[in-house]
Amino acid sequence: MRIHVSYEKTLPRSDADAEVVVHTAAALARRGHALTLVAPGQPGRPPLSTEDLLAHQGARAPLERFGFLEASAHLGDGPGGLFLPLRMGAQAHRVVRDPRARAADVFYARNPLTLALALRAGHRVLFDHYRPWADQVP
Repeated sequence: MRIHVSYEKTLPRSDADAEVVVHTAAALARRGHALTLVAPGQPGRPPLSTEDLLAHQGARAPLERFGFLEASAHLGDGPGGLFLPLRMGAQAHRVVRDPRARAADVFYARNPLTLALALRAGHRVLFDHYRPWADQVP
């Protein structure tokens, strides 16, 4: 199965949700699925290779089944507040429209905004949310 994975924060990072998404994607690749993980790029840093991402996150996956792409646009990596929904929305719109997402069998989303946009775009979606819905929206 071809799975297109969206992550709204820059990688690598040590946040628990980053660990979960990278390790989940790596585990699915080890089970034989073809994964493409897409995250925003960090300004001023050369693109991160798949090998470097996996090494930094402490994950292992067959490179022929696991690919990492950084989106070109990035709106910053601040602590959140009002800027976080803008950043997440921009990333969600970008990855949902990506032709590689259309070619995938399943779109893997981890936040409600990406879920809604992916469903609206007609993708089959696997949704994994890391906290109760009531905690996500005040």
